[in-house]
Amino acid sequence: MKEKICVILVLLFSLTALMGCEKDPTNKKENNNIPSTELTTKSSKYNGIYEQGKYKFYIISLADDKLEYYITNEYDDKLCGRLEYKDDMAIYEEFDEILKIKLDGDNILVESKNVGEFPDGLYKRKGNYTINEFYENIYGLSKYFNSKISGKYTNGENIIYVYQPISKYVEFYAKANRANVSCEAKYEAGKDLICKLFETTYTIKLGEDKLTYIIDSDDEKENYKGEFVKTGELSREEIMDIFDPFGLFYMEESDS
Repeated sequence: MKEKICVILVLLFSLTALMGCEKDPTNKKENNNIPSTELTTKSSKYNGIYEQGKYKFYIISLADDKLEYYITNEYDDKLCGRLEYKDDMAIYEEFDEILKIKLDGDNILVESKNVGEFPDGLYKRKGNYTINEFYENIYGLSKYFNSKISGKYTNGENIIYVYQPISKYVEFYAKANRANVSCEAKYEAGKDLICKLFETTYTIKLGEDKLTYIIDSDDEKENYKGEFVKTGELSREEIMDIFDPFGLFYMEESDS
């Protein structure tokens, strides 16, 4: 399970730079007192905001064994990641990177190694936190959630997931033509979604509850064109599970 990294930030302070998610400039305040009633799982008892000095942990449960978190410092830079719930503990462990979080009453005890520049020890609970708030700060603005183009599109066993985080960008994840492709594309109504990775161009032509997916590669064996039909919507939990955090919230501010 790899840590979900969206942007490498260069910080103007003496500590080693955190790697993480771009700050969301549209988030002007924290809604710490909204109760988390959207999801009840074994791991949802971790849902909340926890603080030690200038650092805050924001934790949300997606499933019985799956949590997501982000950490902020005094500059509100964000480090995003995913945790597995097992043995009554939330844990990330891969190679020499370790993050363990355990409840201590209403607070959490944090133990880490090679994950990021934040202190271990006790973080005191400061408030509740919901999936809607987590989504708004890390994945996309709620006003674009379940936009007309967002959803699950299928062609036999081939699947394409599409969601819109902000007005001018769309994320899609395609499992088609024996390849999994994750792309971020600029969005303008009536125009194609185009993403180029190395020497291959991935194009989505949007229609009314359908799309055409085109792969144009220098290697002709990789070329593909298929028609997909919209077969469902995506929940916030599904978007958070399928996609990495979105790092271009500042583009919404510049377009407003």
